[in-house]
Amino acid sequence: MASRIPIQWCSVAMIKMTMMIIASVAGVHSVFAQDPSAPQGRPPLPPLRRVDPCIYDIRFTVSLLFTSGTKGNPDMVELEQHAVELPVITTDSLCQMDVSSPRIRVTLSSSGGNRSMDLPVTAETASDGTTLLLGDAKSFVGQHSRFDISWRTQVWQSALDEKIAATIAWPVEWPKEALPFLKPDSFIESDAPAFAQFVQKVSQGQSVRSVPVHIAAKELIKGAIGLFNSVDSSGAASERGQIRGMRLQGALAAATAGSGSSHDLVCVCVAALRSAGIPARPVVGVIEPSGKGATSLISWGEYFLPGSGWVVFDPLSLRGAGVASMPVDRPWPHLGELDEDDGIRIPISHWFRPPGSSMGLNRYPAIWGWRATGRFLNDGDWFDSVQIQVTSRGKGVADP
Repeated sequence: MASRIPIQWCSVAMIKMTMMIIASVAGVHSVFAQDPSAPQGRPPLPPLRRVDPCIYDIRFTVSLLFTSGTKGNPDMVELEQHAVELPVITTDSLCQMDVSSPRIRVTLSSSGGNRSMDLPVTAETASDGTTLLLGDAKSFVGQHSRFDISWRTQVWQSALDEKIAATIAWPVEWPKEALPFLKPDSFIESDAPAFAQFVQKVSQGQSVRSVPVHIAAKELIKGAIGLFNSVDSSGAASERGQIRGMRLQGALAAATAGSGSSHDLVCVCVAALRSAGIPARPVVGVIEPSGKGATSLISWGEYFLPGSGWVVFDPLSLRGAGVASMPVDRPWPHLGELDEDDGIRIPISHWFRPPGSSMGLNRYPAIWGWRATGRFLNDGDWFDSVQIQVTSRGKGVADP
């Protein structure tokens, strides 16, 4: 008789608990909560500008292969819920999703054959305002699943007037849109004493507020990059010729070790900024490929400039450009404006994995999360992978 092991008892480690955590922070909405006139949706204000809008179709594919040592191809899982979630940016100053465009299609494979179907797209809003796209295939007995999540988005590049940015003072209080990005969260342990000590070292014991926000941010980014002796520039976790996700140990571990992936480098910069009281966040996305094709997940950072908006920066490119010798009162490449060498960045999410989810099926963070109840059959195991395909749809609509 086939053994039946509840999924939450396997090394997937308490998926049921993860589902309870997520349910506690998210409320179901039948429509997307998007207001382009809201601060995070309107164009940035001077000294920031957004330019060169382009439109892209994105297809984010999650594959789940359930296996065992049993000969043949037996069905491996018996599920009552089988859902994939994806935290996405629906509206931001440099990115606007077409909220009528999201589609989720699932292909399910079992000993009885294959079947494909479109799933209803549910939009949930987490407590911090993050939108989660959810597609639930519900009951499933089988061997392999593939979820194709697709949508259309418009992306702008940014431009920054460095001289004006360097004159902006600290605010009396940060705006509502920036407040969630002052707090520690998964992979960004900004409340760790080590980061408070780092801020004191960079500021030479003075208050970080003794210089404008923009100058303080650049000093902190420079110092954070200087903590790294080596960086895995790819940051991709690949096995069997497929991308499983991102190599990511988190800000505290990477800063302590002085090494990590490009994603860890972003986390350390963001943690340092938050520890100093500057709202900052990671951005996970892709670079526009040449032509139609698959691409890998990359990440970069943003910090909030009072009264203006989010300033983009790429710590990996800054490290390669020799940021250690760059004066903070001069414009930097790869900060405020990402030049052609950086490629066109297409944001997908501000999360490496769904908010509120500390564990899940995927060993390597890859934005998505899995919600499931049920059991493995035949002492089953799994292999998960992701593929992202981007197709350019030409120029977008410029601001009036």
